[in-house]
Amino acid sequence: RAHLRTPSPRLKIRADGSLFDTLEWSQGNLVIAAAGAFRVGALVTIDGLGTANDDIESVGIRGRVTRVTEGGDAAVDFLHRDDNAMWTLRRLAGG
Repeated sequence: RAHLRTPSPRLKIRADGSLFDTLEWSQGNLVIAAAGAFRVGALVTIDGLGTANDDIESVGIRGRVTRVTEGGDAAVDFLHRDDNAMWTLRRLAGG
């Protein structure tokens, strides 16, 4: 892996108009508690990212769902992330 995944801090993301919690994440992908909201191969637009509902920053991330668990959690690999997404993820990762 180019980037190690971390479970903390837990992130909130706004994707396709809904809020989701992350289970683990890195600078290149994330796993979200999606309750079956996504299918493998689906394109996802993440336009908000933060640690709490009132702390969501506007970002631009396009991703693709690469795996969905039996429980409906979705793994999303980033296809593109804007500069603000890159810096926000880096800051939240502590680097």
